[in-house]
Amino acid sequence: MTEYLTHTLTSTDISAGSVNVSGVTPVPLGSYNFSSFLARGSANSPSSANVPVTISAPPVVYTVQGITFNSPNAAYMTTSSLTGIANGQKGILSTWLKLRGVGAYQIVFETMDDQSITMYFQPSGYLFVQLTNSAGTPIVSWTGHNVFSTSGGLSHVAMSWDTTVSRAQAYTDGLVDVNAPTVVSGGIINYAYGAVEMGGRTSASSMPFIGDIGDFYFNTAETMDLSVPANLAKFIDSSGNPVNLGTNGATPTGSVPLIFLSGPSSTFANNLGSGGAFSLTGSISNGSTKP
Repeated sequence: MTEYLTHTLTSTDISAGSVNVSGVTPVPLGSYNFSSFLARGSANSPSSANVPVTISAPPVVYTVQGITFNSPNAAYMTTSSLTGIANGQKGILSTWLKLRGVGAYQIVFETMDDQSITMYFQPSGYLFVQLTNSAGTPIVSWTGHNVFSTSGGLSHVAMSWDTTVSRAQAYTDGLVDVNAPTVVSGGIINYAYGAVEMGGRTSASSMPFIGDIGDFYFNTAETMDLSVPANLAKFIDSSGNPVNLGTNGATPTGSVPLIFLSGPSSTFANNLGSGGAFSLTGSISNGSTKP
């Protein structure tokens, strides 16, 4: 005889991931038949129709931790080229950013000395990203349409490029940016010039970034078409919330990116990607989170 358990489901039951039924041991997650009228009965003596109910765990919400660069020269930097870096024609960039001050140029990320890779905020709050070849000629260049304000929270920036097919894309908070990046067809990006720095221009102790950076993902070996919703959803969901990129950033493409800086301030410089750890000059702290 099949026994039917009885319980009126509540939000508490669902969030707890189990149901207590008439003193019986909590029912684990799964599919069951419940009747809202029986205290406890059987299939042979139901007093109402039995309704199939699936008890599922609440969705896991991923929270990105922003790291605040809060000293005049708070910068991460490597002493040499990142391990395994090579010049190329493809790339993906994804990160969460928040400004805490405006009115000056602020370096988010760049190669030292030649700036063949550069990402900075302009004094007005616009974000600028540029990638050049070995001669300093811009191959991919983008100035964002949206102004970052000090009153806002963490905002997501995603870019992807592939010069072999003359494609460069930019998205802010899950929406395609009005200002499309420019791209030079067939251009070779000078990724491997030298050391990189984050949060300021340490060689000149200038242009400090006053704000937060979270889940900084930089892949110089792969690309994807972000106009495909399923691809963009690998970095930001349809509600504008962060997506877990995995313990080493490999989830979006299946490969570990060169740089994946994620987690709290105490371990942020470790670089969960394949390029090697960053060393820190200055001070940082845990900042904004999302959601």
